[in-house]
Amino acid sequence: MKRQNIVTVGIFFLAVYFVQDIWGFTGPQLIDVDTSGATIIKTVCSTGCDYDSLSAAASAAQAGWRIRVKAGTYSGFDWPSSRSGTANNPIVVEAYEDGKVYINGGMQFNGEYIIVDGKGFSSPQIVFDGKGLSDRTIIFGYDHGAAGNHITLYRSEITGGLFSAIVTQSNYNKIYNCLIHDTGTSHAIYLSNCAYCEVKNNIIRTFGKNGIQSNPHDSNNKILDTDISGNAIYDCGENGLTVLSGTGLNGLLDGLTITNNLIWGCSQNAMRFTGSGDYVGIIKNVSVYGNTFYGSIDNNHGVNGKDATTKFKNNIVTGSVNNTGGFIEYSNNVIGLTSCLASTASSSSDFLKLKSGASCINAGATGLGLAMDYFGNTRDSQPDIGAHEYGGGAPPDTTLPAAPKGVTVR
Repeated sequence: MKRQNIVTVGIFFLAVYFVQDIWGFTGPQLIDVDTSGATIIKTVCSTGCDYDSLSAAASAAQAGWRIRVKAGTYSGFDWPSSRSGTANNPIVVEAYEDGKVYINGGMQFNGEYIIVDGKGFSSPQIVFDGKGLSDRTIIFGYDHGAAGNHITLYRSEITGGLFSAIVTQSNYNKIYNCLIHDTGTSHAIYLSNCAYCEVKNNIIRTFGKNGIQSNPHDSNNKILDTDISGNAIYDCGENGLTVLSGTGLNGLLDGLTITNNLIWGCSQNAMRFTGSGDYVGIIKNVSVYGNTFYGSIDNNHGVNGKDATTKFKNNIVTGSVNNTGGFIEYSNNVIGLTSCLASTASSSSDFLKLKSGASCINAGATGLGLAMDYFGNTRDSQPDIGAHEYGGGAPPDTTLPAAPKGVTVR
């Protein structure tokens, strides 16, 4: 069933959510991160381990180390750029799994090829706690890509930071399956300079302004070929996702893929683009495919002489789309309706999933590279609209069983 399915309704139904404790909704799927290259075991604890502080272990770390951190409270620090892993032999920092590991204060990763594994998704065992910090809880790198590349933050909890929980100033970084919440007055994740980065399958909630803001704000900052996919973003002080062109004259955002995200409960917009006012940089090649936005979209990035380069397809937007900036491709979206959704109650396991017989099913555009949905279901050859592929999954196993052996027929 292939059809154009664009509907606009002037009245937007706004639901009120109790967003602090809504764990009825289905979280994103777990991504598998290979840490097998780290084979040299070192332990950290207050007494009786190889190191009595995490900073001491980091200062000695070498490629191929697996630093196992026992339960306790540790101070934040700057990871030295001289202590790095390699592609095949990363440095892994992981929870020992004997209780919670609290890393209090800010932490800046300046080394490379480092994987942090908090060993838990619904209840991560490593907690970066930046409550009371006037700036950021975690910073990836410094000087716009000079260090701090190839950092993977996995199955960890990050909270606090008055400005933001995480800031990226380097490249090839990954943020997977983390719980990021209760930041200060600004952003949960701030992509300042980030080429070939991935922000996938995280739960991001309760922040002052924007859940994820991509903004190459200084001259020569770049966000290139970065992927924001499979995240649940809610309880937004302003916008769930914000895409800015940057205030630096040579700031460049070129290649941003936004797919399979669920966003709701935002005070302003589920997603906002802008290229107006002081944002004098360039936005190019943004693809927004297969998301469910419980809220509105504001797009004005094509104004003030800038080209509109955003592709917006296969999305559900329950509110309105203010499109003064223009899209170069805009089709197979459902705008202003909740009729496709099985539930708009966040306490439900059907929250923001498609319901049986919905017009969104088999109504999406093809050829967008959407192999999976938010829930880990396989999308078929005629994808559905939104972040959920109704009835999706791996095809049934049709392999014939092997002939039985050692059986006598009487």
